[in-house]
Amino acid sequence: MVVEGAGITHLNNNSWIRYDNFDFGNMTDLITINAATPNKGGMIEVRIDSFNSEPIALVDVTYTGSWTHFRPFTAVLNSPISHVHTLYLKFIDSNGVADSLFNMKSFAFGARTPPAAVASTGNLSVYPAVPGLATSPYYTFSVQKVFALNNPDKALANNWLSPFAWFTECVENGSPNNTAYYSSYIGGWSQTYCNFEMDRDTPIVVKITRLNNALAPSGPIFMANAHPAQRVDSCELINGDVYVTMSKPAQVTIDIDGQMDTRDLPRAKPDGWDGDSTFSGGKRNGCHAVSIFANPFITDKPAVNGPGVFAVEPGGPSPAASDTTWTTLYFKPGIHTLSVDASGNPRL
Repeated sequence: MVVEGAGITHLNNNSWIRYDNFDFGNMTDLITINAATPNKGGMIEVRIDSFNSEPIALVDVTYTGSWTHFRPFTAVLNSPISHVHTLYLKFIDSNGVADSLFNMKSFAFGARTPPAAVASTGNLSVYPAVPGLATSPYYTFSVQKVFALNNPDKALANNWLSPFAWFTECVENGSPNNTAYYSSYIGGWSQTYCNFEMDRDTPIVVKITRLNNALAPSGPIFMANAHPAQRVDSCELINGDVYVTMSKPAQVTIDIDGQMDTRDLPRAKPDGWDGDSTFSGGKRNGCHAVSIFANPFITDKPAVNGPGVFAVEPGGPSPAASDTTWTTLYFKPGIHTLSVDASGNPRL
């Protein structure tokens, strides 16, 4: 059953709503509430028959970016409910907001779709860390095949693999050799990403954890959305970490805490000019994006000692232009800088 209307605004701590003779139908075990809030939100206690009964579900409403940016929040009922009952929704300040918690536009009860069978075969390959290269200062990644997790509760599993957290950052305004026009608007913004190889139809889950860093937003993640959403099976937020489940190779971006979804980018005011359109606060108010590159297995990789392969050491020279013995350059693990040495010879 779906209940929808103009919405109820600025719900306060300990306020509540009662619905008499609410018909749950034949079998309901799921509730979804569309809510919006520019603050930390709160909790919705779902009770039936008596206001003082134990809640049959707790719906955790978190930041959506504004009072009008509505998102669905879903919770599973403690046990299935059917037929007619009195329904109570009670709104609780669980985050110390001490003010209006959120707006509620609609809610719906329904039945969960039986989960599909999880594949028990398939491969996952995680690349080793890059020697001499620093990992992201903002996020870490963990990944594992769903059937290989050593605990059915993802938050309690501890046999994760650790893909390298690559990091790239926009040059900040005033930095040496800065020639980028948009550094005035997005200087210091960053991208953290990981890559690995996986078989098709082999569900894997990627865990994203935010690190504490004084230069950027820190602490538990409170909002996450995958783009494009249809390329992932689910994007869940558990205890401040994000868990993205995927069954097929894909490239996706995870928007953290609405850094991209809930504001205009890259200018603070698209119709403004100069300082009027520049984000203030530097990295702390910037966007620190996260991407996952789940690649299919590459079947024709060259071998380092294969015919026609020239193995380039980090910092080492490339083959001479006159060298016709190679057809493939194999860059060995490490940092390769495209430059020339003192004699003008290319170094990679």
